[in-house]
Amino acid sequence: MPNTYDLISTNVLTSSATVITGTLPSAYTDIQIRASLKSARTASGIDGVEIYFNNDTTATGGRICLYNEDGANSKEIQAIGSSTGKQIGGVPTALLANELFSQTTVDLLNYLSNAKKIFYSYHSVQRTGGATRNIWRTAGVWDSTAPITSFTLRNFNNNFVAGSAVSIYGIKKA
Repeated sequence: MPNTYDLISTNVLTSSATVITGTLPSAYTDIQIRASLKSARTASGIDGVEIYFNNDTTATGGRICLYNEDGANSKEIQAIGSSTGKQIGGVPTALLANELFSQTTVDLLNYLSNAKKIFYSYHSVQRTGGATRNIWRTAGVWDSTAPITSFTLRNFNNNFVAGSAVSIYGIKKA
C-alpha cells in the first residue's frame, strides 16, 4: 500500500497573532504544512508570508519563485540573507472580501536528515470578480544540517486574523 499523509495536528487561531508556530514530530519521513491565512492589515493588497525553521533567523539559503500575479508572469531568484526568512507566498489583507483566505502548502522532504533541507511551497489566492489573483510556486533550501523540529510562519506586515489555520500532515516511517 502506498504511503499517504496522515493528519498530525491542526491549529486554528481564535484571535489575531503575528506568527503561527508548529512542532514537527520525529515519527515521519516527510511533512506537509497546509495553511489557510489572511492578514489583519486593513490596506489593499497582499502581504508576504515567510517561514523559519527551528526558530533560526540566522541560517542562510535561497529560493526560486515563479508566480503569476493578476495575469502577469514573473520569476524571482533570491539568495536569503541572515535576517530574512524564506518567503513562501502571500496573504490577502482584511480589506478584501471576508471569505478570502490564501491557501499555502509547504512540503518538507526528509526533514530529519543531517543534510541541507529542500522545501517546496505552492500558494494561491483567488478572488472571483476582483483584481486579486496570485499563484506562486517556490523551491528553496535551508542551509542548515540540523533536523527540522519546528516551524514559524510570519506575516511581513501585520497579524494573521482569527480563523487562519495551519494543519500538519506526515508520512509515517516504515
